[in-house]
Amino acid sequence: MTEGPSSTNRDMARGGAWMVAMRWAMKSVGLVSTLVLVRLLDPADFGVIAMAMIVVGFLEVLTMAGVDLAVIRHENPERADYDAAWTLQVLLAAGIGALLLVCAPYAAAMFDEPKLVAVLRALALRAVIGGFQNIGVAQFRRDLAFSKDFQFNVYKTLLTSGATLVAALILRNYWALVLGLIVSQVFMVALSYAMHPYRPRLTLSNWGQYWSFSVWLIVHHLARFLSRRLDQFIVGTVAGTQFMGRYSVAFDIATLPSNELVVPMNRGFFPVYARLQGDPADLATSFVNALSTIALLCFALGFGLFAVAEPAVLVLLGPRWADVVPLVEALSVFGVFLALATSAEALLTSVGRTRLLALVGIGNGVLLAAALLITVRSVDVDAVAWARCLAALVALPLVYGAIRLVAPVSARAVAGALWPRAVAAAIMVGAVRGIAWPAFPPVALLALQVTAGGVVYTLATWGLWRLRGAPDSVEKSIRDRVAGRLVRFRAAG
Repeated sequence: MTEGPSSTNRDMARGGAWMVAMRWAMKSVGLVSTLVLVRLLDPADFGVIAMAMIVVGFLEVLTMAGVDLAVIRHENPERADYDAAWTLQVLLAAGIGALLLVCAPYAAAMFDEPKLVAVLRALALRAVIGGFQNIGVAQFRRDLAFSKDFQFNVYKTLLTSGATLVAALILRNYWALVLGLIVSQVFMVALSYAMHPYRPRLTLSNWGQYWSFSVWLIVHHLARFLSRRLDQFIVGTVAGTQFMGRYSVAFDIATLPSNELVVPMNRGFFPVYARLQGDPADLATSFVNALSTIALLCFALGFGLFAVAEPAVLVLLGPRWADVVPLVEALSVFGVFLALATSAEALLTSVGRTRLLALVGIGNGVLLAAALLITVRSVDVDAVAWARCLAALVALPLVYGAIRLVAPVSARAVAGALWPRAVAAAIMVGAVRGIAWPAFPPVALLALQVTAGGVVYTLATWGLWRLRGAPDSVEKSIRDRVAGRLVRFRAAG
């Protein structure tokens, strides 16, 4: 028996909130750790690790099998299912370790950095250790015990940061960072067994069903990795390192909404979708509600950044980076389309349609390659950014077409989730860009524009909701929550 819509909405809201909190808690700990480490180590030390993690990151993409997701979406997983998933996880980790041992001298030659040989071989140990994480911790998300998932990941981050800082104080070189990366996996594995009583065993039973799920997820992650690096590869090879640095920084800033909000929210939505996979109608309703929430946030943040791009760049990056303003404008719009597309990944994975997800990823890559091909000869970095934006927009019908194959999500429902937020965002951008702002210092101007944009977006969203007849939507949920808190506050007073 499935839960009622209100219960499902509460589960999704709670899961999304916990996962966003977890993401920001880990980011905050990591930022503090980095600020201390940069005072203890040389920039060259970070450069060695950055080179190593390019190699590690690429190889790890090939083993993003999502065995934990396969367990979470399983209707009634038994011990054999958990053990099969854990066995696959161990084997893939061992494969990454072996590849790192083999690739180490070739990577060192490619980067012309002899230190990489020893570093990558040490990180091979990290890969193998990580494979032994207790598959039982997947039960936290499966049971919607998001607080335990939060504790597991934040505790690991705190312990890792502490160990890395101690190593940096003692060693004062890049080996402190290597040690921190290895110790992080040791802590992760130890915590996984301390926090969950399950004890996995190696087995090959039920292995086939997990591989059939995971292999297409690996293809999807590879396609996504390549497509998300293709524009940066073109900029780096055609325009040089100077433009590459500017493009990379602009890309990181502009995609913050999708990386720091939508990705953790989808992590929280996934187990709820998995519970509803046997009820297509409720699954479709939950997806549309989630899409409405994502659109409400990402249209505000993405188009808000577009509206305040100039003072934002001057404040965050400084006057030397003023020429990246057009890049931030284009890529902030791309970030909105990326967030909307990413919202579909959790749904397709939760119902086991990883092959369809992989095909969508390949299709997105083809569209991006076609769009970028037009701009290659112009050596215009701004044109590359807008081409990426256009490709992401054109890909959205492909993404939502795939959704309709697994759940009865109508085009009207998707449009209804998106158009009010798009209109509110257009009004916000028009208001911020249409005002003749005085020549304030960048910090003051940014504060004024953000405040004005936030007020206009809120009022426009509220007004459009009222004009639509005040339907049962995310706006109503927010209104009810605020009203409830006000009632409790007055009662307490």
